[in-house]
Amino acid sequence: MFFWVGQFLVSWLATGWSGVVQLALAPRSWLVTVGLGLLAVYLFTKDQKKQLHQLR
Repeated sequence: MFFWVGQFLVSWLATGWSGVVQLALAPRSWLVTVGLGLLAVYLFTKDQKKQLHQLR
């Protein structure tokens, strides 16, 4: 999500609202955002399992 917000801000500063609309409709930006979100969830879950295992 932070990646998409960053893209939104850069697009808005560079091109105004037309760039924001174009960014929101671009399937690639949504795929990248979802991919990075899934990666973050995976890494967080992996870290939590590691910490739980260390407590045992």
